[in-house]
Amino acid sequence: MRICYLHYEWDLEASRGAATQITATVAALERLGHEVFLVPRHSKPASRASGHRRPFFPWLWEAANHWRSLTGIPVEIEILRRLRPDVVVLLHALRFSGVVAAHRLGLPVVIEVNASVPDEIRRYRPDVHLVPWLSDWIERRMLAAADGIFVVSGVLRDVLVHRGLPPDRV
Repeated sequence: MRICYLHYEWDLEASRGAATQITATVAALERLGHEVFLVPRHSKPASRASGHRRPFFPWLWEAANHWRSLTGIPVEIEILRRLRPDVVVLLHALRFSGVVAAHRLGLPVVIEVNASVPDEIRRYRPDVHLVPWLSDWIERRMLAAADGIFVVSGVLRDVLVHRGLPPDRV
């Protein structure tokens, strides 16, 4: 099977946790005989050192993230047309462009979820302020639109099922 794995990390080399997970997932899929195309959708800005990017205005992080999703849809449609995968795998980063692009091309989407992104932002990024309902709503819609979801733990699976996702898709 041809798999396009889209990820939205700014600097995969400096992002130890995400890098470990992404490379392990890709390696596991390849061991199963799949052809995997790992496609980074961001690149580290040349003027920034690695590590967390500090938002220049805390309320704009969310708007910028959703804007990148909107503007990324046509780019990701072209990537998917060029690669012609059988399925699209996304590392959940609250970026809905991959889900929309895949669905427009009739491709199934599987989302790899490590945590609820809005929950993580609220807990670990106090410098970023979210509109109370927007990111939660987008996350629910993204996960509901996925054809499949794989999670890192049974606890996270239970959380997502409790939030309304069908157990047979998680």
